[in-house]
Amino acid sequence: MLLNNERTAAGLTSGPCSQDIRPSTLEPEAADAATMARSLTPDPAAKAREPTWSGLLTRPMARRIPGAWRPATLAAIKGIHTAIFVSISAAVVLTVWDGLRGRPRRRTAVAGIVVLAESVLYVSNNQVCPLTPLAEEFGAERGSVVDLYLPAAVARQIPLVAGSSAALALVLNLRALRRRAAA
Repeated sequence: MLLNNERTAAGLTSGPCSQDIRPSTLEPEAADAATMARSLTPDPAAKAREPTWSGLLTRPMARRIPGAWRPATLAAIKGIHTAIFVSISAAVVLTVWDGLRGRPRRRTAVAGIVVLAESVLYVSNNQVCPLTPLAEEFGAERGSVVDLYLPAAVARQIPLVAGSSAALALVLNLRALRRRAAA
């Protein structure tokens, strides 16, 4: 049985295995006071990845898929997740580009709405993409697209970079609209 600190080192910080270990389930060699105190401390990474609302939708959905279809379903989820991630990233880049050029248009407004909607979904779900728990229900070690396809150092920076870029795009486009209105 792995203790919480061993699970963290092994990368097993989410899902059903991330629950706290009770003292009665510890092996005898792990019974010293310091080890027991560490094992009873909740893993902060596991708590940070717990979705607020999407798990309520994904668990019942996952139970309806037959076991034989799970690998194909996981591949489909990963493909859809990747396409959504790329689309939203493109929307962020487009809004920044139009803001830098000082030429906000309808496409800028549509891209901005997409970015805003994704931001609201992400933040309202405890900063977990709603598709992450669904992918994890079907067997992905980590369902997040950035955890799957990008180095960890880059993946950790995505929310900061995307959020900063969205804020920059908003400021640049509002400035361009003010200039247009004043002209």
